[in-house]
Amino acid sequence: MREGSLTMLTQRKLSNVLGSAIEGIDLSRELADAEFCVLARALWEGGVLAIKGQRLAPGQFLAFARRFGRPEPHVINQFHYPGYPDILILSNRRNNGEPIGLADAGSYFHTDYSYLKVPARLTMLYSIEVPSRGGDTLFANMSAAYDDLAESMKRRIDHLVVLHHYGNRDDLDEDSRTDTYPYIRIDENDVDIGHEATVSKIGEEQLFYLMSRGLSEAEAAAMIVSGFVEPITKELPLEYAVEMNRLIQLQMEGSVG
Repeated sequence: MREGSLTMLTQRKLSNVLGSAIEGIDLSRELADAEFCVLARALWEGGVLAIKGQRLAPGQFLAFARRFGRPEPHVINQFHYPGYPDILILSNRRNNGEPIGLADAGSYFHTDYSYLKVPARLTMLYSIEVPSRGGDTLFANMSAAYDDLAESMKRRIDHLVVLHHYGNRDDLDEDSRTDTYPYIRIDENDVDIGHEATVSKIGEEQLFYLMSRGLSEAEAAAMIVSGFVEPITKELPLEYAVEMNRLIQLQMEGSVG
């Protein structure tokens, strides 16, 4: 790790409900575990993380992405970046009359890869060219939105069926829809589908407990994100919990969308 690299980082909140921005780090080089832990923790706590001032080649972008998990190529393969199928080009520009990228990605609110058996842990965007007006990328904290619902509304929607689907949401012609299977359908009233990266703070007491047992802060934060909080690690020998966490990370497929 470069001398003083962590002390050069600056972080600020983007809003009261969602998002942080970090400056003073160079993602084009390999990050030390402590540096990566700072970024991962800011992401898990804030839900959205903007890392400012980057100049990345495709390989460098993917190397950083792989710190979070194995990238998952997009199903629309005609707009994969040449030589890097794990990168999808988003663009409204044309070359010789042909589009060079997917022009209408994100035209409505959605969650990337929620229709897969293993939903994406996160999505990474690298902006190269943006319009002077418009072209905004908007994010919503759905956990906070649900928490703010009245209890009567929560009871009203608890029994609803969930269908995660990829395709032309507004296309009324079923025959022309673009579908991706399998999708996730939940019919059980008492089922609870959670996601490992649900926005929440990593508790200082959890970090302290795991670090007091010999783990680094990066190792402790990784275990907490995977669900190995204090009650579980008290029941298991620590080496068992560490090994189980390693196996979970190895078995995660499609964890970066």
